[in-house]
Amino acid sequence: MSTQKRQLGDVQTYTKCSNEIKLQQHTLIKNTSLKQ
Repeated sequence: MSTQKRQLGDVQTYTKCSNEIKLQQHTLIKNTSLKQ
């Protein structure tokens, strides 16, 4: 049970991190296209 809970937490952390990375990449692309 505790192992499953920890894995679920890892998945949530991973999802949150990947979403933040996607957001950063999107912002970077937006900023780059504005400069051109």
